[in-house]
Amino acid sequence: RGCSQRRYATAGVAVLVLILSVILLRDTIMACRVSAVPGPAALPFVGHIPYLLSEPWNRFGEWARKYGDIYKIFIWGTPMVIVSSPELVKHILRDARDRFPKDNWSYSFFGPILGEGLVTASGASWAKQNQALKPKFKHAALRQYMRAFTGAASRLREAWAAMPSGSVVELDSTFRQVTLEVIAEVSLGLTPADASVLPELFGEIIDELNQRMWKPWRAFMPGEITHQRRIRELNDIVLGLIRKRKQEYAEAEGIPAGRRVLDEDEVLAAGASVDTAPRGGDFLDIMLQSESEFTDTEMLDELKTMLMAGHETTAMMLTWCTFLLAKHPDEMRKAVAEVDAAWEASGVDGPKDGKLGWAGIDRMTKDSDASGAPVDTYLHYALHEAMRIYTPVPVLAKCTRDEGEVLGGAPLPAGTKVMLCCVALHSDPKLWGSDVQAFRPERHRGSEHRKLPGKLYPFTFIPFSQGRR
Repeated sequence: RGCSQRRYATAGVAVLVLILSVILLRDTIMACRVSAVPGPAALPFVGHIPYLLSEPWNRFGEWARKYGDIYKIFIWGTPMVIVSSPELVKHILRDARDRFPKDNWSYSFFGPILGEGLVTASGASWAKQNQALKPKFKHAALRQYMRAFTGAASRLREAWAAMPSGSVVELDSTFRQVTLEVIAEVSLGLTPADASVLPELFGEIIDELNQRMWKPWRAFMPGEITHQRRIRELNDIVLGLIRKRKQEYAEAEGIPAGRRVLDEDEVLAAGASVDTAPRGGDFLDIMLQSESEFTDTEMLDELKTMLMAGHETTAMMLTWCTFLLAKHPDEMRKAVAEVDAAWEASGVDGPKDGKLGWAGIDRMTKDSDASGAPVDTYLHYALHEAMRIYTPVPVLAKCTRDEGEVLGGAPLPAGTKVMLCCVALHSDPKLWGSDVQAFRPERHRGSEHRKLPGKLYPFTFIPFSQGRR
C-alpha cells in the first residue's frame, strides 16, 4: 500500500513538472517572438502580474519613462506590447487601423455585461451598429436630449442647495447616480425614480469587473454566484423594457405617439429654450425604427453598453474635474464666471430665475462658432485637463492582424496584443511640458500640443480613443 501511494505521488509530481515545463517552454517561445521589443524582466509563469496588483496604470507610466515609447510586459506568460507615443498611436488608430483590430481577449472581461455592443463588437456587427447609431450622436441631434441633461443638473443643484452648510458630499457616487439617470432617460425613457435601482446594481458589477482584470481568479470564488445574479437581474430589467416597448409598437400598429425619432432639421428648429425643444424617441426607439433589424439580444447588448459606457467614464470625469477645481480656487472662479456668462447669454439672471436657453448652451458646448473659429471655453479646457490627469480609459486594447507586422521598428507575430497606454501618453513631459503633473487648463487653450510636427494632433490626447471605436 505504501509503495502504491509513493508511485501515485511520484506520478503526480512528474505530471506537474511536465505541465510546468510545457508552460515554461511556451512562454520562452513567445518571449523569443517579441525579443526585439525591450521591457522589464518578467517572473516565471505569472509574468508582471505581481507588479500590477497595486496602481497598475502608474506602473505603466513608470515603465514608459524607463524603456521608451514601446516596450513589452507579460501577463500569465502572454506578451503584451505597450505603446505610448502619438506617432505609434496615430499609426495604430488611423494609418494602419485595419491591421490592428480590437483584441477580443482583453474585452472578454466585459463580455458578460456588454455582450456584443458597440464597444466590444467588431466586423459586420460593429458596422451595423455604427451605421444605425452614429448619426444620432451629432451635436444637433443631441439637442433633443438636452432636457434630460439640464433636468439632472437642476435636481443635483437643488439637492446640494438643500444640504446644511458644511455637509460632506461623496462625489463619486453622486455623479454616478446623476449620469446614470441621464443615460437611462435618453436610452430607455426611464424617469429618475424608475432608474433608481441601476446605480447600485451597475456599481457592484463594474467594481467586480475592474478587480478581475488583474485578479481573474475571482471568477472561481464564491462571489461569482452573486456577480452572476446581478448580471441576470440587469438583463431582466433591460429585456423587460425592450419587450414592453415592442408591445407598444404592436398595439399602435406603427410608431407610438411621441416615439418618432427626429431628424436633424427638426431638432435644429427648436425654440429659444430647452423646454420648447421637440422631444423625439430615445435610443431604444432608434433601434426599433432603424432599417437595420435589431434582435432583442442585440438591443440588450447595445443598451447595456450605453448605460455602462455612457455613465461610468462621464461620472469619473465630473468627479475629478470637481475635485481639481475645488483644490484650485483661482481656476474655480474662472469656471464659475464662465457659467454665469452662459446664463447671461440666455437672457436670464440665473438658474433660480429662468431656464438656460440654446444661446447659453451653445456657448458652453461648441468647440467653434458659425464661422469655424475656435471658441475659448475655460470649463471645456478644465474637463480636458481633468481627463488628462485622471484618464477615464487608461488603455486601449488592439492586436496585430498580420505576421511580421512592424511596430516601432520591431517585427511582431500575428495576434500580438498591443495596448495603447493613454495614461503614459497624457503624462509625457515631452508633450505636455515639465509641469505635466500640475492642473493647468490653459495648456489646452491654443492647444500647445497641437504644435507638434507631423500632424500628430489629436493623437496626443485620446481620453476616449480616436477614430473607429
